[in-house]
Amino acid sequence: MKTILSSQTTEIPGGVTVKVKAKIVEVEGPRGKLTRSFKHLNLDFELMEGGKKLKVDAWFGSRKSMAAIRTAISHVQNLITGVTKGYRYKMRFVYAHFPINASITNSSTSIEIRNFLGEKKVRKVDMLDGVSIVRSEKVKDELILDGNDIELVSRSAALINQKCHVKNKDIRKFLDGIYTQAAYGRSHGAPYLSSSSAIDVPLSPFWVSSGQYRGGEQKRKTEDEAAGQSMGNCLGSSDQFVTQFSTSSASTAKASSSTATTGKLSSFSSSSFEQSRGSLVRSIEDLSFPDGRILDEPNLQIFSFAELRSATKNFKPVALLGEGGFGKVYRGWFEDRTLNSSKNAVGMVVAVKKLNSESMQGFEQWQSEVNFLGRLSHPNLVKLLGYCMEDNELLLVYEVMPKGSLENHLFRRGTAFEPLSWNLRLKIAIGAAQGLAFLHSSDKQIIYRDFKASNILLDANFTAKLSDFGLAKNGPSGSNSHITTRIIGTNGYTAPEYVATGHLYVKSDVYGFGVVLLEMLSGQRALDLNRPKGQHNLVDWAKPFLLDKRKVVRLMDPRLEGQYPSEGALQAAQLTLRCIAGKPKNRPSMNEVVQILEEIEAKNRRSREAKVALNQHKARSHGKAPMNP
Repeated sequence: MKTILSSQTTEIPGGVTVKVKAKIVEVEGPRGKLTRSFKHLNLDFELMEGGKKLKVDAWFGSRKSMAAIRTAISHVQNLITGVTKGYRYKMRFVYAHFPINASITNSSTSIEIRNFLGEKKVRKVDMLDGVSIVRSEKVKDELILDGNDIELVSRSAALINQKCHVKNKDIRKFLDGIYTQAAYGRSHGAPYLSSSSAIDVPLSPFWVSSGQYRGGEQKRKTEDEAAGQSMGNCLGSSDQFVTQFSTSSASTAKASSSTATTGKLSSFSSSSFEQSRGSLVRSIEDLSFPDGRILDEPNLQIFSFAELRSATKNFKPVALLGEGGFGKVYRGWFEDRTLNSSKNAVGMVVAVKKLNSESMQGFEQWQSEVNFLGRLSHPNLVKLLGYCMEDNELLLVYEVMPKGSLENHLFRRGTAFEPLSWNLRLKIAIGAAQGLAFLHSSDKQIIYRDFKASNILLDANFTAKLSDFGLAKNGPSGSNSHITTRIIGTNGYTAPEYVATGHLYVKSDVYGFGVVLLEMLSGQRALDLNRPKGQHNLVDWAKPFLLDKRKVVRLMDPRLEGQYPSEGALQAAQLTLRCIAGKPKNRPSMNEVVQILEEIEAKNRRSREAKVALNQHKARSHGKAPMNP
């Protein structure tokens, strides 16, 4: 008798009929009928509860079997959306050195493309079966592709893109980005953080034309769940949305703002930031809300590559702030009055992150960063000011954090990095916890997924701000406890259940916070192969000390020199132990973490105030000036 490895079910909505025969799934709804074969997968399909649910079983498998189940479920959900709502892709022409002329023919099933400079060649593109194309009545130069099959719609969009290139030097990118949504659900201006996940990887003209996108598509299909599917295997929820990116050239980046559309990354026109002194600064200040908020649309400046190259002095090493897997980060300067790049390294300072052009992973993270930070506003999240996508160059522009990362202050030695006091460590921990709690408390929970000391940046007042949202994911929806996705993160900070199963919980972030809190208490890195055997992994080594109240003092960072309240240190150690619990359900929520840390800080503050009062009393008694504690 066979033993089932694993199974998963999906609900079938009213008005939709699903039939299964020999691994061929037929879905019929108000918009028609769609069929898909799963004969290439070692799966069994079964209708349950009178056709209200579809169950998919995997036999004899490994992790690939579970991935096959997720892929099949995702495809079926796509079919259901197709026959109930349909899919819509929107794409927009970009004016490079000349305008583009496109004529829609054959009853909206073909498009003919040529330029206005007398080009004789006409590129005709026929839409795939069941896909229609029309011009938008509201947005200039916008094309809309409609159809029931998400793969046929997306492939038709790719065909247009592949056929439209004239010369690389003349028109580097034809489209202003592509995003998909259920055609008859909420409008594409709907809030990004809704009841469904965003697509992590939209169809980008560069990646399609270069072939780099297709090369990794199948791998992502088998490894990602619906929360982060690639173009051909994504959920078509009514709230699904992918930011429409600008790809304008240097000469048109500012002008393109006049045709900005709902759902597009907003920009300021060239005249607007000449007339409005500090408009960008004010726009950032307007986003600062004590409890944070989520914007319906991003409020980001579109920079040209020439502007950022000038602002960073041609990306010279002297302007380099740091580098990582994504690329390099440079210091840049803009004039306060005009927001033009500053030639004399004076004015408003920004941080410019430049993507390594050979990094596919970097492109995905670049987009995720824009999708999340472009809409999230909170005092404990780094502010994303703008972006650039031009000539295959991807850049992000942030506010500068003068004190650098928490990692540098904890582990680097030298006059530039003085040991952090207990009070500062507590302040930083509270700020980072508040940022994480904000993400977890949004209507659509956001899982940060890469909480570590190097991603906690500090402003001039040592206020902690979370940075680098390249790995962030929308959390589980409905009654689901987790999402299943590729295992990506940093060794030492990643929760054990995520590493073992690929199951990502909201409280997987809490584990990472616990590791960082342990680093702040001990002054030691999460992983350090230079430590003695048995001490390489900080969590494994420190747990016995956290469990015994009498041993906590042996864990504390010697650079604190004993200048901390023993009761507060013990409470922080106990909180750390709860955060790094093996099971997610045994970890506290981030709201509870914030509450406990604030209680520790309040006790610490009362203790300091009591010492000040005592010193003042003693000074008055002896006729001397009071001393600070």
